[in-house]
Amino acid sequence: MALPSVTKTYQYNVSNTIAAAVTDTENYQRVLLGIKNALIGFATLPWTVVGSSNSVAAGMDAVDRWSAYTNLVWNTGAAARSWIVLKNTGLAANFQMLLCLTSNAASTEQNMDIVVSPAIGFSGSSVTARPTAADEIVIHNGATPVSWIGGFATTGFTTIHHVMKSTDGKVTRWFVCNSGNVVSMFSIEEAADAVTGWTTPVVTTSIPSPSTTLDHPAFTNLNDLNTASTGYLSTTSIPLYWTSEGFLAGMNGEQLNVVPNEISGEWPLSPIGLACTTAGKRGRHGRLYDIWWCTTLQLNGATYPNDATRVFAVFGDIVVPWNGTVPVIV
Repeated sequence: MALPSVTKTYQYNVSNTIAAAVTDTENYQRVLLGIKNALIGFATLPWTVVGSSNSVAAGMDAVDRWSAYTNLVWNTGAAARSWIVLKNTGLAANFQMLLCLTSNAASTEQNMDIVVSPAIGFSGSSVTARPTAADEIVIHNGATPVSWIGGFATTGFTTIHHVMKSTDGKVTRWFVCNSGNVVSMFSIEEAADAVTGWTTPVVTTSIPSPSTTLDHPAFTNLNDLNTASTGYLSTTSIPLYWTSEGFLAGMNGEQLNVVPNEISGEWPLSPIGLACTTAGKRGRHGRLYDIWWCTTLQLNGATYPNDATRVFAVFGDIVVPWNGTVPVIV
């Protein structure tokens, strides 16, 4: 089959290598700082800082206090911690995202609060209390805990992060790789062809992974579970499945992806839709821009087409637009 067309223009900050740190804590700090720097560093419609805390000083004053990796401090209970609020006007006039380094134990950097405010915005804050918003929706609760990144050993291992953002601000995605595995995927993006009534059609997807090659952004996590992706409807959430083509009883899209097309000999790429089965929100609600299912047998870092153009790259069981460079995975 012909390769799909990319509908948006993307900016890339990819193949960023974090050398093995002395401690696991330092590597988590360096990875998250690198992701934040990429988000605010894009030339067109970057995320902007609304406020921050480095655990010593805090304020909703547009000051970026995450200037060094040591400014990122995780903590539990009422202890001081770091947080940052970022704004993306490409998604909505005042769409904000909070990253707060809350954990269920003082040294658990795998956990983090991730909270969005689609319209009103965050306010109030201190080094011990994160800002809040009247319309906030919690994606991750670090005290529960819910991991933002896999529980892999970072000491002695190199970690790589990739960040990409569309020039219209509608799509932001990051991937973190370690030892050849995708140990974290996060995206926050507008749904394409959203149904009438979905006034702020934004979807977040988060896939951390423990130290296993089976728990990356996989078909079984995104098509078979509705816990990875969330849409926003006013102040309520919409649990979403990533849908795939399927036909015949008992046959789903994954089964279609384990063999090449028997006429053309080509491996398939198929679009990804969004659907909900929760009462009151049921239905097919739209699709995702510029992201496709690939074969579940493909390796992380593989590219399409199989030449030097490298228009697309593979992370887990999905394919995203790429900038032509060789993706660094290990």
